[in-house]
Amino acid sequence: MVEMTEKFVRGRKEGLEDFYGRLGWREAGRWPSALRFAPDDTRDEVLMLLAPPLADNL
Repeated sequence: MVEMTEKFVRGRKEGLEDFYGRLGWREAGRWPSALRFAPDDTRDEVLMLLAPPLADNL
């Protein structure tokens, strides 16, 4: 049985935190400026968690 699913996403520019938040994911951790794509382009790394819905028949 799966108890929790985790996903790491890029923060800030893409708006992925909001996108996944609308799908039921919640932010569980953030590492500011952890990802560097260019000298002037750093982004947060965000840990998102999703708990599966509980089944009534378990």
